[in-house]
Amino acid sequence: MTDVNYPDVLGAITGGARASLDVVQMAAGVRPRLPAAGQTFELVLLVQNSSDAPVELIAELALPEQDARKQPGRFVCEPPRARLLLQPAEAGVAIFPVRVHPDTAPASDYRARFSFAMKTIGKPRRLRHAQGGGAFDPHDLPAASGPWFGALKALDYQSARLHGRTLETTFTIGPARAVTTPLEPRKTQYLSLWRATTAGQASTMLHLYTPLLRGQVLSQLKRANTLAPLTRATHAAFEKAGYPLHEAEAVLIAKLMSLILEYASPDDTHHGYIAAGRWAVSPLLGRALELDHPPEVPRWLRGLLRLIEQDPRAATHAPAALAGPVYLDLLYDAAQHGFDLVQSATGEDVGSAGERDAFASGLLDLLRAGGPLDFSRAYLPLIMGGILINDLLLQPQERPADQLHGLAAALEMREPAIAPDEQPLVEMTVLLLDRMAQKYGFRVLP
Repeated sequence: MTDVNYPDVLGAITGGARASLDVVQMAAGVRPRLPAAGQTFELVLLVQNSSDAPVELIAELALPEQDARKQPGRFVCEPPRARLLLQPAEAGVAIFPVRVHPDTAPASDYRARFSFAMKTIGKPRRLRHAQGGGAFDPHDLPAASGPWFGALKALDYQSARLHGRTLETTFTIGPARAVTTPLEPRKTQYLSLWRATTAGQASTMLHLYTPLLRGQVLSQLKRANTLAPLTRATHAAFEKAGYPLHEAEAVLIAKLMSLILEYASPDDTHHGYIAAGRWAVSPLLGRALELDHPPEVPRWLRGLLRLIEQDPRAATHAPAALAGPVYLDLLYDAAQHGFDLVQSATGEDVGSAGERDAFASGLLDLLRAGGPLDFSRAYLPLIMGGILINDLLLQPQERPADQLHGLAAALEMREPAIAPDEQPLVEMTVLLLDRMAQKYGFRVLP
């Protein structure tokens, strides 16, 4: 038995009923509980991967060939077969819609059988005990899974044992009704209910991916690898949103993003744990399940691990992934850090946690939608934050004044188009620019 015991999502739904096929736990139920002749009902198959390896599971449903009056062809499921690729520790549900002929004989002992073929990818280690997992909090579910959790929990599940690789369940068919309200017909489908990368708490995610993060990912997250692709991605994103950036503006935003990534390993990148604060990832590795409170993790980390879950090759090309599919997740983190920097440097109240979240989320929505962006969205908190950390991410042969001079020139060119109500932000930007320049004994503004 493993010392680790991930949350028992399946057991929280079934009340404990389960059957086990190697590292996969499963249970079957009927929705609605008492379907009628002439109705479409669903046979639901709950599955839970109890290992740290992906599992390919093929489930095939066999329905009664005839009803209680020996009438053939009264039950139809199309298709009766589902191929599931369960990610490590994943819990989900396969839904098999069954059409019942209107003149099917009512009975309470109809039997359906699920037969399975299974292939484990790699050498699995158990993450849940064979008889179930640890305590599960439904609030840990992703938002999309919440309604399903309640609907599935309301069903009855049989404590059936597997016969070889076959799981049997029984169902009742009631008399046809004068007016029936069949379930919305749909094809056999699979819904993921819980994965370590999408769960509300990050402890299991960090535990599961610690070897990958230590062995492949974190060592790539240095400015030499990240700054150039993030600068290009920033240029492209803001230009698409109708607000093309000058080079210094894009570089300062990219520097803020690159700094977040270097903070992930504060020892290796020599920033230190105090400076890294909540952006430090490496101190959590190997001990996430031992912490008294579940840790918060950067949004970029969740996004990157979700991508790796879909395509493991992304682990060997982390900088490209962060400048590509995970770019907006990282930009959100950079905005949050930028707010902290600006408030600390100026003493100005830049909003509550909720207001900062709304501002950063709104920026991401505008970038997705193609704009329109304006001066305030670009400068507070991203470019202002970049000013304050510029000298922490100098490239070879780069002088601290280089980007500051470039930004001063960009500000001068933007001045005619800046709205009157944005002038306070211009003044704050100038104040920060001048303060950072004086730190090195020069001025960037007349």
